[in-house]
Amino acid sequence: MRVEHLQQRLERGSLAVRETRYRRSGKYVSISLDDDTVLVLRLFWSCDWPLAALTGMAQDGRIGWVVSARTNSGRPIVLHAWLATLNESSSTPE
Repeated sequence: MRVEHLQQRLERGSLAVRETRYRRSGKYVSISLDDDTVLVLRLFWSCDWPLAALTGMAQDGRIGWVVSARTNSGRPIVLHAWLATLNESSSTPE
């Protein structure tokens, strides 16, 4: 599945997050989504917020991907990633 498909899906509305797993001091995040896919981001800046939903996604030619999300507490946040991949949940890289 292509990241662009997720981007188009988010244009129609937010998508719930089942689980958020941060690794490598918060620079690598695996986001398990409600549609049985896993978005893997390589972040510019570390973070460790538990996510409730993805609300938007855009590609920026200078930095890569800009992902809008909502935390479990309802706070809107923006994640900046230099690489984004989308996998089926059964093929999540460990």
